[in-house]
Parts: sequence; structure tokens; C-alpha cells
Amino acid sequence: MDSLQEPRVALQTPSFSQEQADAQLRANEVTRQMSGLSIGHYDRTTLPSNSVMEDAYSEAIVEMPDGRKVGFWGIYDGHIGPAMSAALSRSLANSVALELGKAYASEILPPFETIAQALKNGFLAVDDHLVWDRRESLLEHAPQSSSITADPLSLPAAQFLKEAFTGSSALLSVYDSRTRMFYVALAGDSRAVLGRRHEPGSWTATVLTLDQYGSNPGEEARIRSEHPGEQDVLKNKRLLGSLEPTRSFGDLYYKWTDAMQDKVRECFLNDGKLGRQLAPNATPPYLTAEPLVTSVHIQPERGDFVVMASDGLWELLSNEEVVGLVGRWVDEQKSIGTEDGKKGWKRYISSVKSTVVGGNPTGQKKPQHSGSPIHPDDRFVLEDTNAATHLLRNALGGQLHDGEMVRAMLTLSPPLSRRYRDDLTIMVIFFDEGQGSIKK
Repeated sequence: MDSLQEPRVALQTPSFSQEQADAQLRANEVTRQMSGLSIGHYDRTTLPSNSVMEDAYSEAIVEMPDGRKVGFWGIYDGHIGPAMSAALSRSLANSVALELGKAYASEILPPFETIAQALKNGFLAVDDHLVWDRRESLLEHAPQSSSITADPLSLPAAQFLKEAFTGSSALLSVYDSRTRMFYVALAGDSRAVLGRRHEPGSWTATVLTLDQYGSNPGEEARIRSEHPGEQDVLKNKRLLGSLEPTRSFGDLYYKWTDAMQDKVRECFLNDGKLGRQLAPNATPPYLTAEPLVTSVHIQPERGDFVVMASDGLWELLSNEEVVGLVGRWVDEQKSIGTEDGKKGWKRYISSVKSTVVGGNPTGQKKPQHSGSPIHPDDRFVLEDTNAATHLLRNALGGQLHDGEMVRAMLTLSPPLSRRYRDDLTIMVIFFDEGQGSIKK
């Protein structure tokens, strides 16, 4: 993906009017109240870049055995197709809820370690079912040789394993409204960031996740320790020189042995093709769906909000820019800090203090425009009543060139669009019940 500041020739002649651009930006936006959860509301939007969008999402409120309400928000960033991300949107929150139900049934106030293990168990149960259990089920019906074509599973084998053939990151957040604890589980490279008011017109950004990819020193150390002697286990900062995220659902190519992949080719796939051929799998599995889990105590009185998004957003905006943009949006719609707002976007962005929960931000992905001389006051704009759409518009260029950059980015169709942006899914969860939509 190229920098927003260096567009290619394809971006020079936008065909969208401002009205058409606004309609497309707002087409998928949603604002919802979460009844019984003691939060303000949350905003969501999506924008596809692939011909079939590979992102998916989920949200739910679940009542635990002791009667408490727990909120779930999930973003699933798929690759090699949408099958796994779609499956996670249907099943992951349910799997985690079952595990959390066990924890809450046994303890009134489960410690962090218990909640974290429940989240990990829920993640691994889904991946085990779709990748490992289905493999075993398929092998139970394996014919003795490839010449046997009457077996009922011979033709639909690829369909039976469609989720395992593809892959997906998963970012799942859980809010316990009784304790005000917010838990975040990540397997992959999406991100969650907490915004909290520091003082009038100033916010702090607390990163609740660490990007799990080859440039993360912790992930690199983990993978190399699990596969000693394999120099190319990470090549060009990618797993086996190919996959960027170092934790993921599905992706059987990095989990099954070569012999297992060959057996499936021989027995079930008439054309003899299982998919991409990678470097020899010397010591699989190379991938895990086990998430890293963090938590934070929510303080609604300090205007807390959480932004969750697939990596497409973080390739375009920094943590500080995201929190500053939403913070300014909040101040504007509350008619508080209006005079501060007149001082411009730079004040909001530059005043954001940034920290990381549970780790060092070394290796975190940086936005494409990092180091750009463009002034925030020349780029950012506030025009939308939905905070997620507000972030989307500014990620695509805001008011650069009088909005022409946004219109140009929206006119691009696949596969050209993938050279400039990924699929985008954005959620903004507000915990201050007084926060509403901005007044235009």
C-alpha cells in the first residue's frame, strides 16, 4: 500500500461527487445502544477493498449463569478468502461465552488469570474444531487410493475444509458491566486502543493489544524458540516467508504436516491440488490461534472509549491520531471544549499521551504516512455523526485537496484498491452514557 501523500496516476481523476462519497462512506454505518450493559453506545462501519470483503464482525450481549450481563465485540480479518472470518463471526463469541459461563459459575469475581484462560480456551476450541476435528472426520472416510471416486466426500472435501484452507485474525473484546472490567483477546494483527480524558481538550491513548507479526520481537523470539534451527521459519519478517500474522485461525498449510496435506490431495481432491505449496513443513504447527489477553478497568466518568479496528485502519492512522480524532468528536458533540477545538486538530493530536498495556510497543506497525510533513489541520475534518465513519473519512484523506483524496480512494475498485487500502472494519465503544451523536 502506498502513502496517501504520494498517489499514483490512477488517483488523479475522481468521478464521485461529494454527495456520492458521503453516501458510500455512510452506507454501512451503525449506531447502537446496548440495553442492560451500562454503556453509552457504540458506532460501527465497514468499507470493503477486496472484491469479496474478507473482514467480518460480531457483537452480542450474553447473560452469565449468575445473572450479570457481558458484552462481546469481535473483528475478524480474513485472508485467502472470507470463509474463516465468516465462521468466526458466527461461532467465536459463543465459544468464549461458554467458557466464561464456567468461570462465573464457579467464582463470583474470577481473577484475571481465570478469565484469560477462558478466552484462550474459547479461541482454541473453535480452531481445533475447524482445522483438526474436521481433518480427523475427513480421514475417517478416506478411500484406499485416488482411483476411488465414488466416496461421498471425494468431491466436497474442499468445501468441508473451506474454513481451514483460509485464515483469519481475531480481535474479541469482553465487557463485564458488573465489575467494569474490559478484556481484550487478540490472535493476529488487528488492534484495540483505549481513549481516556487526561484534561479538557487532552486525551491519553492506551494500546490494549500488540501486533502479532514477524516484526514484533516477542513473537519472533517465541517462534524461533519453538522451531530451533529453522533459519527461514521467519523470512522477510513473514512466517515461512509468506504469512504476515504470526497467530491465526485456519491456515492449514502452516499447521498440517506435509504428509497430511499430501494424503488429502491424494484421497479427496481430484485435481491433486490442495492449494498453495509452501516451504517444507519441518516442524508444524507454525501457527496458533491462542490469543494474548489483556484487561483494563473502565472509567466512564473520564469519558472512556475503545476503538477496535482491523489493521487496515492502523496502516492509515496512528494510535494518537485515532484517539485525538475521536476525542475531538466527543468534545464537539458535547459542546464542551469548543474554544479548544478552534485551536485546530494539531492541539488534539499532539496532546495525546500514548502507553501500552503489558508490553513495549517496539515492532508495532506504523501508518503509511509516518513522518509526513502534512499538518493535521490541513488533513483532518469533522463532518460525521457516527464516530466510526468519522475515523474512516479521515483515514482515507479527510480534507486533503478539498476532499478529493477521499473521493479518489472511494472510486478505486478491486484489485487496484488493494494497492492503496485494505478492507476496513471499525468499532468505537463509548462507556460514558452521556455521549451521543455530534450536532451538525
